[in-house]
Amino acid sequence: MLVVDDEEDIHSVTSLMMLDLYYNSRPVQLLHAYSASEALSLLKSNPEVALILLDVVMESEHAGLELVHHIRSDLCYRNVRIVLRTGHPGLAPERSVMLEYDIDDYRAKTELTSDRMFSTVISSLRTFDKIMAYVREREAREKADQAAAAQRAAMAALEKRKADERRVELDAIAQHLEYTLLPNILDAAEQARLLCASVPSEGPAAPTAHILTIGETWEKVCEALNELLETLRDY
Repeated sequence: MLVVDDEEDIHSVTSLMMLDLYYNSRPVQLLHAYSASEALSLLKSNPEVALILLDVVMESEHAGLELVHHIRSDLCYRNVRIVLRTGHPGLAPERSVMLEYDIDDYRAKTELTSDRMFSTVISSLRTFDKIMAYVREREAREKADQAAAAQRAAMAALEKRKADERRVELDAIAQHLEYTLLPNILDAAEQARLLCASVPSEGPAAPTAHILTIGETWEKVCEALNELLETLRDY
């Protein structure tokens, strides 16, 4: 918890009120800043601060309000709870301040008795805990979503690699079929055709039905292989 006030007495009284205060079985630790600039420096080096008790009038009449802007907009500390304390409520009217600045509570210093301070601090710390629990849950969901997306990407890459490997294998088969097997079969079919053509169609030397069937079969085999080759090319 950070106490920001330019009055030493306020720091002393606040420390006395917070003496032996525990929250969730842990002692509440106080940091002290006596100006807005010092508070800003402390917050940069202690981003885990859960609650700020902030005075309004310090270096200037609106130093505390300007610090709120720096905390929320420049440091982007959205989760830290800010309780504004002022001894000059006329300089910072409660309604306008609550509407215009991202603070969580507004208290006049005179009304912050020990019990009221205790209630304000515990309530603010409890709210901070709930916010941080939500933040951790959201981060866990985001990590889970990222892990799932990475797994899907890995599976897609694996499937693509397998498909590429199948494509390479099919290309090798197609090349063997096109440049080795099919030419040999075509040559054999052509030889069978020439053999049939060289024999008279009639008489004792006429080609037998067996020879004619062989020629027709080779032609059908060639047609089937050509169809298979086209299929492999389109795969």
